[in-house]
Amino acid sequence: MGVNTMKKILIILFLSLISFENAIAGKGASCALEVDVAQQDGNSVRFEVYNPSDTTIIITGVKYYYTDDSLWREYSDVYKSVSYKRNLTFYHSVKIPMDKWRYIIVCSAKAKRTFTPPKKKSGSQKLLDKILGN
Repeated sequence: MGVNTMKKILIILFLSLISFENAIAGKGASCALEVDVAQQDGNSVRFEVYNPSDTTIIITGVKYYYTDDSLWREYSDVYKSVSYKRNLTFYHSVKIPMDKWRYIIVCSAKAKRTFTPPKKKSGSQKLLDKILGN
């Protein structure tokens, strides 16, 4: 096999991978969640997801698309919390009338809240506040 033939094969493989990546666009999540399974089971869709991040992720909905990436339906009836470095299996009640479909799980990272204790007042400040009626 010549060098030119090898280059042609590599170019074909590379272009195939790029086109495959575009073919699955519109699947997954709008955040760092990794979707392992999305399968229709009767009148519901079973999702198995993994959160690889260091923060909790909140799932707030699911968008379903036709295979041409046009929106079929958008649901905001899901509220699930996926702790960091954890798996979650959840079901979404929906009957999808087509064999091939795409989805996006709508989610966001939970904002980290930090507790700031109130400043302690000195004895003289407490006395002054008591006198002033604060």
